[in-house]
Amino acid sequence: MDFQQLTIQRRSHPGWRLLAADNAPMIVSFLHASFIAPNVRSVGRQQLASTLDDYLYHLHEAAGEIVFPKAATAYLDDWASDERSWLRKYYPPGAEEAHYDLAPSTEQAIG
Repeated sequence: MDFQQLTIQRRSHPGWRLLAADNAPMIVSFLHASFIAPNVRSVGRQQLASTLDDYLYHLHEAAGEIVFPKAATAYLDDWASDERSWLRKYYPPGAEEAHYDLAPSTEQAIG
């Protein structure tokens, strides 16, 4: 590995972008608590948004201010966007609600 290769990886690899994100501690700790610790592969949008909403509430209470101002669903959409690719958003067969799972690069970065 050389400098150029690592520089390109830092800009293009989703795992690297996750760890370099401004909100990485919040994102990684939430994704770990929601997917890795309970060994869950897939979570419905409504359930994951509710869990994230509660998580953000506790962070705001601990900080004494609103540290993360966006709605939980906005964070989930951002994390599943093509630009981030930290979560995979998909619709299981016959389901009307979107589900999320961790992208392999996200799981690797968290590990």
